Amino acid sequence: MSSRGCYHRVEVKHLTTLLSAGVLTVLGAGCGSDSMSDGTDRFAGVPVSRELKQHLDRSRNFGDQPSNHFLTQQLDLYESLTAGIQNTATRQAAGDTLYAAWRADPENFLWIDLAAGYNYILRRKTDRNAMYALPALADTSTAVGSFVKGRRFYGYGSRGEHFHRADSLATELNILQKTWLERRLATVESDNGDHLNAVRRLLSWLPQAREAGGQRLAVHLWRDVARFLSRADRVDDALHAVERAEQIDVDIGYHNLEIHCRLTRADIYEVRSEFNAAIDLYDEVIEQSQQLGSSWHMINSLNKAASLFGELGDMEGLLSCDSRNLQQALAANDSLNVPRSMMNVANDYRQAGELDSCLVYQTRARHWVEAYRDKRNMAVFPRLEAEYYLQIGDYAAGDSLLALASDRSRGSGTAVDEAELLLALVRKGLESDQPSVAYRALSRLDVIRPALHDTRPDQNFLAELAIASTDFYGRQGEFHRAFRSLERAEEAVSAGGGEGKLWDFHRCKGELALRRGDDISASRSFKLCLDLADPVRWPARAAQARSQLGRLLLKQGLHTRAAELFAPVSKDSSFGGRFHTRLSSLLYQGMAFAGSGQYETATSTYRRALDLCTPHTPANLVAHLNLELSR
Repeated sequence: MSSRGCYHRVEVKHLTTLLSAGVLTVLGAGCGSDSMSDGTDRFAGVPVSRELKQHLDRSRNFGDQPSNHFLTQQLDLYESLTAGIQNTATRQAAGDTLYAAWRADPENFLWIDLAAGYNYILRRKTDRNAMYALPALADTSTAVGSFVKGRRFYGYGSRGEHFHRADSLATELNILQKTWLERRLATVESDNGDHLNAVRRLLSWLPQAREAGGQRLAVHLWRDVARFLSRADRVDDALHAVERAEQIDVDIGYHNLEIHCRLTRADIYEVRSEFNAAIDLYDEVIEQSQQLGSSWHMINSLNKAASLFGELGDMEGLLSCDSRNLQQALAANDSLNVPRSMMNVANDYRQAGELDSCLVYQTRARHWVEAYRDKRNMAVFPRLEAEYYLQIGDYAAGDSLLALASDRSRGSGTAVDEAELLLALVRKGLESDQPSVAYRALSRLDVIRPALHDTRPDQNFLAELAIASTDFYGRQGEFHRAFRSLERAEEAVSAGGGEGKLWDFHRCKGELALRRGDDISASRSFKLCLDLADPVRWPARAAQARSQLGRLLLKQGLHTRAAELFAPVSKDSSFGGRFHTRLSSLLYQGMAFAGSGQYETATSTYRRALDLCTPHTPANLVAHLNLELSR
């Protein structure tokens, strides 16, 4: 479940995403020299890695000649039912057909997926549970039973272990079941941060999937590949992967899947910071969804557009999308998403300072949650409600709601739950330029700090709190408070616990030194960050450390050393390398070359960066590159 701030967004999971996280940093390592241009599609000017190109070429040469025509018929029915369930006019009939197909073929993963994924709008819990109780589906000592349990509980107490057990018994599975299992295993890998391993898993399975199910089966894998590449910031390759999925879909005519692919492409534009292109595509998908009567796609598209408007600080666009989304969810009688949409509208009003309107929508949302009592909403809603009361200073009401949230979610304690919420408020204050929100949260955190404790072996809550406080106070210019927080961070990190917290501490210390104008201390901290960042385990951190140190050296006039630091960015070329740091590193590397008098090299470096830009690349970045090129 994705989120905007501390408020949950609407339920936007489709069967192919399965609770995937949407979190992606814009830091990383750059593109390699092994990139090449592929002139066969609309992204002909966007480089594609050799690693992906070989799979793209095989896919284009394959055609659509499946060996299992019964499988393709099942896939056609799957897509038809998916579209039918999403349309309120055809939902009941589609549900009847789904359960008839499932009863006739209980171990078919397609019907298991649909029934599990859409029960919240089909509302056929009795039928679904009767199927789950069948011996063939309830026995977790089998591959099918393990898959069913994984599909039911992944993200709700399960971290993918049931899918792995199913994989160990995979000889029992047919090609369709194995393909669906491979997709779930890839999702688990990506959710754990192994995005490229997830991509390689799916690409290695593609030939077998195509052989059995033709391009109808392959299109699902290509869309997953695009999403996982995007998470890894390999967004050049991601564009080519989603283009392949869209091209296949044009041939087979799955309108529902076509919209999913277009949404994925819009998401990739957003990751590339090509915001106008993303918004235009979201608008097109919203219109297309309306024409097809697909309420789910409307909700999904409006939700994504709202999140983007929120990131851009466009409150008018944000409220407009969330309000339309609420009307769509109400029209669809979507009991899961109506209260979530109401909470999003409430959050919009809260950010605008209209607290009365915020409370009105929040109260309406509570009535929906209590009426339908969906466990996911019941568990999280009180914690979301608490944000309003904590912001206005009614800590008694906030504590009561957090206690209720903790009890429902079997959390570890009120103070810890409240602290997680308050930490999110501190970050929101930083991101949205609302320091008053962060100040109130930090004041309350000081009160409850003695009651805080870690809830996981890899956690260091006190260090996280102190680092966030240091970042905030440093940006506000309150250096005395920032140093006190930094001292607490150092104590917490020294006490141990929390993977990566030592790196976070030195990053925080270096940035604070920069704000104070202490370049020597900043340089020392960033060098330690570089030493601590394992380029294999934490490539994004390694790249960030090189970038921070390189820009500092550039500022100090140490151009040759700076150029050397930016150079390694081009060596991580898996699937084309990371997009964002590649462009910025080429810009800074060009500036370093120019500063050391290597003007021809600087010019070629700027031109390399400009060649990677598309018509949608942010204008300020293109302008900066052109400005440096013209000097």
